[in-house]
Amino acid sequence: AAEKKAAAQREAAAKQAAEKAAADQQAADQKAAADKKAADKAAADKAAADKKAAEKAAADKAAADKKAAADKAAADKKAAADKARTNLQNTLKAEAEILINFDYNKTKPITDEATDAKLLALSTAMQADSNIQVVVTGHTDNIGSRKNNHSIGYKRAAVIKRKMIKMGAPAKNIKCESKGQTDPVADNDTEEGRAQNRRVIVRVK
Repeated sequence: AAEKKAAAQREAAAKQAAEKAAADQQAADQKAAADKKAADKAAADKAAADKKAAEKAAADKAAADKKAAADKAAADKKAAADKARTNLQNTLKAEAEILINFDYNKTKPITDEATDAKLLALSTAMQADSNIQVVVTGHTDNIGSRKNNHSIGYKRAAVIKRKMIKMGAPAKNIKCESKGQTDPVADNDTEEGRAQNRRVIVRVK
């Protein structure tokens, strides 16, 4: 009986040990599964974060490249515009003067298509480039008083200024002045000379 009891006890202990081992194995398997799941999630999260970071870096680089290209294009455009403006100003200065003559004691200009074309070209350039400044100077022959001739010279300059404004030139960039009879270019003792002296000169500053 004692041996039978001991055998039963050994069997019970073995069963209990087996059940414990099975429970321990199940717990270990569950933990391993949980650890794997956590590891898989961490790997997935890292992959997602890496992908997002890579996409952001690519987007940032693309934006930076686009901005750099736009900045360069703007700088190139400004440089080209500055060069064109300088070339235009140099060309206008090289062409020196536009000459318009007047009849005696008149403020209506004697112009032709060529003169009007020059005035239009200059006015158009001034409209496009506010840096171009122009001086319009009126002159007369020596018939009449100095005071009256100075007034006529200024009125002639003002007529040409108004003409250029109508052509598109900004008024603030046109300065009028008169030298009256003080700056002749020909002999005032002849009609031909006096006709040459009755003039307006338009020049780029």
